[in-house]
Amino acid sequence: MSSADNITARIISDAEKEAAAVLEAAQAKTEKFTADRQKETAGKVNAIEAEAKIKAADVAKKRESADALEQRKALLAARREKLDEAFARAETAIMESDGYAAFMGALLADCAEDGGIVRVASADRQLADGAFLKATTKKVTRGDDDPSISGGFRLITRGGDMETDCSVASLVAAQRARLESAVCDILWGGAD
Repeated sequence: MSSADNITARIISDAEKEAAAVLEAAQAKTEKFTADRQKETAGKVNAIEAEAKIKAADVAKKRESADALEQRKALLAARREKLDEAFARAETAIMESDGYAAFMGALLADCAEDGGIVRVASADRQLADGAFLKATTKKVTRGDDDPSISGGFRLITRGGDMETDCSVASLVAAQRARLESAVCDILWGGAD
């Protein structure tokens, strides 16, 4: 081999070595870049997964809270219904009691004024004509029955300017706020 061939072979050999070194450096750079991007992507994926888990836990907690609230609302609605039933039964018990006519008579005697008009519940027509209209010394007249009430009476006085609602429902409703807590304790033993 001649010296020109040796030089050429050496140049080619050096170029091949240099190309291999450049290629190896590029390969290393590419691998490092890929590894860095994979780490970065994995970090982002982990952050997104962690955020998603937090959001999912938050959504689950909110759903549990909403479910608990709905259950509480349903329980309170059921208790309100039972409480309404208890006070409705109290109205019935008052109207069916032996002392009902005397009670209505005393109530009329207490609030009657001369010239008043008494409108009784249709169910109390016989009681009104008998016992409780006679319980007052005031001059009152018996008006038409009042079909809007189940028991008791309404007293119209002062020339029709004032009406006193003495219906059993009104009397029970007037006491309900005071008695509701005690009734709840009886029904549910003070439970929430």
